Amino acid sequence: MGCGSSTPAPGTSDDEVKELIENWAKGWFDGGAEALSTADCMFNPPGAPPMPIGQFLGMCAGTKSAFPNWTSVCHGAKRNKDGTYTILTQQCIGPMEADFPAMGPLPAVALSSVPEIMKKDLKLPVEVGTYRLSADGTKIASGTYAGKTKEVSGSGVTPEIAAIWNKKGDLSDVGFGALFKLMGVDLAPPPAAPAAMDMLMTGVVKDFDDWFQGFKTHASSKTFEMNGESYTVSLSRGECVDESKTDVLCDVADRNAFAAVFFSLDMGKMGPVMQEEPFKRMSEKAIVSQDPPNVLGDAPPPGAPPPEEKLDLFFTYEVDDVEKWVEGFLAHGSSKTGTWGAEAKYTRAEMCDEAKTRVFKSAYNTQRVGGMIYAADMAKMGEFMGDPSFAEVSKVLGIKRETMMMKTFKPAPPPP
Repeated sequence: MGCGSSTPAPGTSDDEVKELIENWAKGWFDGGAEALSTADCMFNPPGAPPMPIGQFLGMCAGTKSAFPNWTSVCHGAKRNKDGTYTILTQQCIGPMEADFPAMGPLPAVALSSVPEIMKKDLKLPVEVGTYRLSADGTKIASGTYAGKTKEVSGSGVTPEIAAIWNKKGDLSDVGFGALFKLMGVDLAPPPAAPAAMDMLMTGVVKDFDDWFQGFKTHASSKTFEMNGESYTVSLSRGECVDESKTDVLCDVADRNAFAAVFFSLDMGKMGPVMQEEPFKRMSEKAIVSQDPPNVLGDAPPPGAPPPEEKLDLFFTYEVDDVEKWVEGFLAHGSSKTGTWGAEAKYTRAEMCDEAKTRVFKSAYNTQRVGGMIYAADMAKMGEFMGDPSFAEVSKVLGIKRETMMMKTFKPAPPPP
């Protein structure tokens, strides 16, 4: 999470944060919370997906109609090393006094249909949340809960709620899920977090060298510099991706045109970071254009029957002499003999849509090159690479075949 967040002001004490949380929670029901939230604040109630603060406040208004005595108590705040805060909160719901209205995924429940337990003074367990604040420490940037609780003396948790809380392990029986279970209604578990993906992103930046320095810093730091400015976001990139495999390559036709490769990218983490105000501000200043992201997949293994459909391919490998390889690779677009002499099985134009082919040099590894090939005929590609001439081409162009990585790429699916 952490939309629009930054490291809070060093002078923000735990007691001040506790007071901020208390005032913010009071504002859930009277509209005051919006003024204490950043513009892009996201809130993740237990057992629910993250949502914009406005959506959450809309749910609170409906909840208050059924539980008019609902209040929220903050039992403590503690700053963590990464600048976040661990917050202990308890929802003191009180008795249900009217019908619960349908809201989003939550069904309507009539007061007349609920068991007597719902007429008691209900109190949820003390929950453990993680919050991020604005840079000046005066607003909530994000809050997230995952069903974890803490025993606090005198909190008076309703035993019937404590008995069912998070027993399934899928977060369908925490928060609203636990409340609805007491009403006699079982809710579905929240949607699963998206699986980590291998991704290829391409675009054009204003000044590659300036952008790349900041890009590298963000690998392990939440604060990085670009465009003569400093930006702080909630997570370093290394917290969202296998950074040891990240690569950035420059198009040989335009150094400011790049391809960035990420492995095991958790968009559930990185997506919100990219929506934070500092990240968006950086992007607006540093990036000229960015293409829709692509998902990388495994190319058919050698010897496997080639697929009938044509594939878009992305590859990288190391070479002995980058400039010599680039010259030869470009020549192969229309020539079977190129710069190496031996006759290849096919020109590249006979195997793919050559007009779209792109050629790259890695900014991380001066011996690594790469390319994007569109609409590749995998039957012809297999014949080309399996022909004895390919070994000769590889030798002359200094291709280190043991370093080769070849992936398919296709447009990434839209977020859920």
